[in-house]
Amino acid sequence: LQPAAPVRQWLDWLGSNLALAVPGGDGHLAEHWISRLVVEHPASPLERTNFLPKPGRPPASCDRRQLAARRLLDDPRTGGIAPLLRRPMPAGPGNAAAPAAEPFDDLRAWLMAPQRQWLRDLGLRPSEWERSPEDLEALSLGERERSSLLRSLGIGADNAQQDTDWLERCRGQGLLPPGSAATLEARHLDRRRRDLQGQAAALGAPWQGEVVWGAWRSTQRWQGDSLLVTHWAKGGPIQLLDLWLQLVLAAAAGPSQGRLPGRGVLLARDKGDRIAATTLIAPDPEAARCELERLAALRDRWRHICWPVPPRTGWSWWEQERAGASGLAAAQREWEGGHQSRGERERPEMVACFGGELPVADLLEGPFAALALELFEPIQAALEPKKKTRGQR
Repeated sequence: LQPAAPVRQWLDWLGSNLALAVPGGDGHLAEHWISRLVVEHPASPLERTNFLPKPGRPPASCDRRQLAARRLLDDPRTGGIAPLLRRPMPAGPGNAAAPAAEPFDDLRAWLMAPQRQWLRDLGLRPSEWERSPEDLEALSLGERERSSLLRSLGIGADNAQQDTDWLERCRGQGLLPPGSAATLEARHLDRRRRDLQGQAAALGAPWQGEVVWGAWRSTQRWQGDSLLVTHWAKGGPIQLLDLWLQLVLAAAAGPSQGRLPGRGVLLARDKGDRIAATTLIAPDPEAARCELERLAALRDRWRHICWPVPPRTGWSWWEQERAGASGLAAAQREWEGGHQSRGERERPEMVACFGGELPVADLLEGPFAALALELFEPIQAALEPKKKTRGQR
């Protein structure tokens, strides 16, 4: 980091006075004395010289966690950084050997992000240290910023048809781009809000209730007899897994609570900029209970080992395989990315679990295919075919 403004001013003042104090006003000699006061540290916090003393100076770093990482990198027995895939969870306090206090929340977190949840059970949170550069002159919001803004402001939480003055609501918070770009972005956000709320209202009257079956408990949102899950960004297998788990719980608890769900609906952005609906047909109560127990058993079986199927890559592969085509190309696009898309393997939790350069061919080896089939087949079977719009064949 560059020195703070007061430090830079002090160094300039000191250099000027040193130049005046040296006989003959020798500026080079003054710069020599300044160079002895200023130390340029390596950019990498894991650089070895950060932990070594210099003549007249202690080591630059006193971070014990980074020192331990540096020693691990230097240890010839480790062979550098290795992915954590299929390593058993170490014994000791803080692991996930004991079941979670809320079984449903634990299962939901694992289904939506199994690799991230496994790392959290180990006490690791790789995303905490991810620092991506920000465009200080951005003239529009990215999709992540848009969905985060819509969620944080509670827009559409009850699906009520409400008007929002985005410029007034976000004024002075740095949430929208500057100038006229803010007006364009506000129109874009409001169009998406109205689109989602309009589609939700068409399903029926909104209501919310708690669903309980055995030790499983969840507060769910409904529109008429449809269980509703909304996602402001582009939808995918993660949101479908969430919807499926919620729908299975609602169907399992239906007889005891006097209502059976007809379907579950996911409202999320499609490949363009519109809100699209994806529908899952609810199973009967007995099948739902078996499915809930099956998912819980799957979670327990993989509690101590990293789940080897990344959600998006596994879903892309399974979709093609189910259609009778080879899923390798689809899995490669999702896992390795391309010129304009970021591969799933670049996510911090995937780097920690699989390594940042694992090719898709190696990923698909072993139990990948069988586990993807085991997890995704019930969801694919419950998917309601989408209605064709005018102009489609």
